[in-house]
Amino acid sequence: MRTLLDMDLKNYREDGTVGRRPSVRGIIFSNGKIALVHSLKYDYYKLPGGGIEAGEDYRQALYREVLEETGIQIHSGSVKEYGQIIRKEKGLYDDLFIQENFYYLARPLGIKEQKLDDYEAEEGFTLEWVTLEHAIDVNENHNHGGKYDVENGKHMVQRETFVFKKLLEENETYKNERAVCIVVRNDKLLLEHMFMDHHFYDVPGGGIEKGETPEEAAVRELKEECCIEGRVVRKLTTIYNHAGYYDAEHCFLMEVNDDADVATGSDPELNPEDQTIKNVEWRSLEEIPERDRAFIFWRGLLEVDLFRNKVFSWKEEISYPGK
Repeated sequence: MRTLLDMDLKNYREDGTVGRRPSVRGIIFSNGKIALVHSLKYDYYKLPGGGIEAGEDYRQALYREVLEETGIQIHSGSVKEYGQIIRKEKGLYDDLFIQENFYYLARPLGIKEQKLDDYEAEEGFTLEWVTLEHAIDVNENHNHGGKYDVENGKHMVQRETFVFKKLLEENETYKNERAVCIVVRNDKLLLEHMFMDHHFYDVPGGGIEKGETPEEAAVRELKEECCIEGRVVRKLTTIYNHAGYYDAEHCFLMEVNDDADVATGSDPELNPEDQTIKNVEWRSLEEIPERDRAFIFWRGLLEVDLFRNKVFSWKEEISYPGK
């Protein structure tokens, strides 16, 4: 991960004891605004996050800390590295204290209740969606009650403001695009049986990586998630502003060999215990819930002759399957 800033106060013994505290911070954008924690008592903004606990990896700590401080559930497949800030100074218990702050871009999946620590509740931590310009103005020009002034040795507000300015400088608002695959064999679709708080069916797909075309991403995602080689036939549609998770979703009709076998793959960005794909299956539209059908149709299924004809042949008795 790249280093954004090295904050070295040089007020410590270099040959003494060393204490470390690695921390994670979430940079979460939606609809042009960023999710920040506003301290109502001291009137400053900070990115949600905190220390990594024993036994946690970086992602687990990020999900937990953001959820506790803001109530935001992070979309696990959206997490990307942004950069780190390292602070070195004389510690309370060690001659040298090193705090490593790791910043990650992410998308929101949903919002639940906050679970604040006592000091967070006492400060009145509140989730607010604001512009970067507003957060910078408050942090630089408002009175923070003395506690978080730089001259009093509290550099947290200065650190977070640096990140806000860096995001502005780099024009980073986490624009994220995705490719999805409509794969048809006979009269059935290749679908993933997913679990993310609830069971549902979805088509294969995922985020477009840096340097990839949408078509290349579709081929890669199909192989990663369904263990099968595919070819793009044509683009079906592009969906913009997909519920705040992605800025654009490119949907492709794909073809695979008739004798090719599929198998349940994985998302390489997730730990084994966090995988959301439970199985891959060939299913007809009548074999999946109407809710799941609706999202697949939204992705351009009516552009496929077979399914357009099938839909227009349906009668009123077609509704939610029993199982």
